[in-house]
Amino acid sequence: MTLQSLKDPYSVSEPRLQLEQRTNYLCAEYEGTAIIPLLRNFIETSLKQELSDIEGPLPKRVLDLGCGGQPFRGYIEQFNAKYFSMDYFQNKNERVDVVASLEDPGLMGKFGTKAPFDLILCTEVLEHVFNWDIAFANIYELSKPGTHVIITCPFFFRPHEEPHDYWRPTVHALKMASAAHGFKVIQSLTLGNNWDLLATLFGSCYFKLKRPGLFSWITATAFKVLRRIILSRKGGAFLRRNIEMNANSNFYLSNAFILERI
Repeated sequence: MTLQSLKDPYSVSEPRLQLEQRTNYLCAEYEGTAIIPLLRNFIETSLKQELSDIEGPLPKRVLDLGCGGQPFRGYIEQFNAKYFSMDYFQNKNERVDVVASLEDPGLMGKFGTKAPFDLILCTEVLEHVFNWDIAFANIYELSKPGTHVIITCPFFFRPHEEPHDYWRPTVHALKMASAAHGFKVIQSLTLGNNWDLLATLFGSCYFKLKRPGLFSWITATAFKVLRRIILSRKGGAFLRRNIEMNANSNFYLSNAFILERI
């Protein structure tokens, strides 16, 4: 059985639930202490680089796929770009232009004359898309030769928006999928290091006594203190400056890509 022949096993029995949508990339939770600043820096740097380029027609038409609360709308529009959006749900401000799934066959038709686009943003979305073949085919149709696509997708993060959380791809998986659907890789980065991974893990964990006793209390307290240090800005910076943490493998938090449609 091939990936193309598989259907989303939850498409009927487990409908997607509309969750609270992120309106900014400021860290409001411990588990995002490491990943949120890394994502924001990559995305904003990439947008500035792409939208500051004066070559080509102006204003540039930018599509935000899986836009949610549209945290980058204001940043994009300050470059005088025309912002368009798509998401599975309409947001609370009723500002999503096309309400659809990235896995909808013929998605291009729902955009009408809005497409194709000069730049496409697809951040923290592909892990929730079961059929990448359809998704990448849609992104290809929504673009034109030379269109750049900014993609981020986690490699290490807890399951979320379940049961519609399917993938934690490696860099190699994204490169293969991109090449198979008519894109070349302009930039490929792995965001985060071992300290960032540890901060993400500790941000998702809580420590409490499992059995009474002085040793158990001391151990649990030590882990609680260590967690606070790792997750605090000053404490985390102190550890990174003074302790080098090596591993046998290249651990990281997220994939960050810029693709170009061939």
